[in-house]
Amino acid sequence: MSELPRTALLEITEWEMKHVVPLFINAFNGKIPGKESAVTSTVMCKKINIIFADNKIKYTLTASKVRQIIRYFRESNIIPEFINASSSKGYWKETDECRVEEYIDSLEKRANDILFIVKAGRRWVAEKRANKAAAKNEFEPQPLFVNDNADGVTEKNNTNNDN
Repeated sequence: MSELPRTALLEITEWEMKHVVPLFINAFNGKIPGKESAVTSTVMCKKINIIFADNKIKYTLTASKVRQIIRYFRESNIIPEFINASSSKGYWKETDECRVEEYIDSLEKRANDILFIVKAGRRWVAEKRANKAAAKNEFEPQPLFVNDNADGVTEKNNTNNDN
């Protein structure tokens, strides 16, 4: 097994590298390349969780962990074919360079869309903070009533002496 890439290092435990990742490698190595052989993360989780349950191993594979393992495969080239994906079809081995390029283009578009949303969100937060700061610096109205009489009635502070 090749060295674990730094970005995946904190997300895949040593135990998972020893017990979970080999199950994925065996599954993908037995697959015929192509979208027709796609498997969803839900199916992967169910099958692997059954294996662990049958062997009385307390471990639950999640869709998030599947994504981390797939990312590890892509980063490390541990599986010779590229692991392609579709939100509806699942994951599959891809050998067609044009299809991989199409996938990369779609990922790049999604990344740009996400970055646009991040920038819009940052502008929104900055604007809200600027508005709050400006509001603090605005004129604060003075109280209308300043003197309390002994009977609890408050008199209006009147600087105008029309009496």
